[in-house]
Amino acid sequence: MPSGNNSLVSSKPKLVWKSIPDVWTLVRPQWMILAAGFGLMVANRAAGLVLPASSKYLLDDVILKKHVQILPALVLAVLTATAVEATTSYLLAQLISKSAQRLIMDLRIKVQAHVGRLPVSFYDGNKTGV
Repeated sequence: MPSGNNSLVSSKPKLVWKSIPDVWTLVRPQWMILAAGFGLMVANRAAGLVLPASSKYLLDDVILKKHVQILPALVLAVLTATAVEATTSYLLAQLISKSAQRLIMDLRIKVQAHVGRLPVSFYDGNKTGV
């Protein structure tokens, strides 16, 4: 591997760590939304585990041991978990997409404010798009 690539690879982690404060200033106003999204994600994953777990009870208890009386409760648990999973997936998608749109809007405002503060000599010395 050429030595030029090593300098690129070694400088990448430094750039990531240096950008964390900038990222945090953008994310901080929306930390409640992101925390709610994390909670929805945990609930979604927990609800997603109900269907695989229910197959154990279906096979072991209902089919093999002939405990048919637990079948309605098992079906109700699976249906409830499916409804919770669908609802949390929808809410998570809405929440994250709105949060992303706000973040993009904030970034555009910052870029426009920066471009607006540049002196005229900057535009004289640089071509459009550079």
